[in-house]
Amino acid sequence: MSLPEKVKLTVIVENTTYKPNLIADHGLSILIELFYPDKKHRILFDMGNNSIAFLHNINQMKIDMRNIDYIVISHGHYDHTGGLIEALKLIQRKIPIILHPDAFSKKLALKPKLRYIGMPFTEKEIEENGGIIIKNRTALEILPGVYVLGEIPRVTSFETTENFYTVRDGEIVVDKMLDDQGIAIKTKSGLIVLGGCSHSGIVNIVKYAIEITKQYIVKYVAGGFHLISATEDRVKKTVDFFIKQKVEKVSPMHCSGVKINCEIRKRLPSLLLDIHTGDQVIIE
Repeated sequence: MSLPEKVKLTVIVENTTYKPNLIADHGLSILIELFYPDKKHRILFDMGNNSIAFLHNINQMKIDMRNIDYIVISHGHYDHTGGLIEALKLIQRKIPIILHPDAFSKKLALKPKLRYIGMPFTEKEIEENGGIIIKNRTALEILPGVYVLGEIPRVTSFETTENFYTVRDGEIVVDKMLDDQGIAIKTKSGLIVLGGCSHSGIVNIVKYAIEITKQYIVKYVAGGFHLISATEDRVKKTVDFFIKQKVEKVSPMHCSGVKINCEIRKRLPSLLLDIHTGDQVIIE
């Protein structure tokens, strides 16, 4: 099978929306539709914060869950996994769920108080509702030209993962968020890269996507970039990379914050493609 000829992204859940019939919620869920010459495939990338917004929005947008082929979880935080069980009930058959083994670890935040921020479901609950759990640490090509990236090498000096914790051997330790991964889609016209929260760094994710796919033209980068509390230096260097790499369009979402949008608008407004809950992007 050749590479996808067209890719359609539909934002099911994101922090904001300008569509009055949809619900915005803190989290992310994107439907990826891949159009090959002889077949169409559908991937759900992340599942939002909870089932309320997810179910409402798929009903309003008339998304048939029975057509979903794969579910990919970017990492094990609640705002990317909350709608999973209800989605599985609608799919009505067994379906592969691809995620890093650490996505099931106990994930904690300590500020402003100790709280659990991990996945709200166990492996057993997921499997009882039809999920076939596939754990990946390394890059996995699930369709021709479509890669779930696995652990992202941390090669930049300015992208750091901070303020996340887990439990290991009965002690609270720093969570390096090794489960944070993205999706890379190789097309003839360029590379599409999606991040969930990009705790491993969106630049690191794009660099690794290029390395894995050997596609050096980056057409589109979208998702959560986790820059809401980033320093001005990190934001500037992120935009520096996008410009130097000649990325065609960038859509910061969810946890990206406004600094990145402001920096792009100031330096290269044509780079920014602002999308929210209910929006669609078609790449041909």
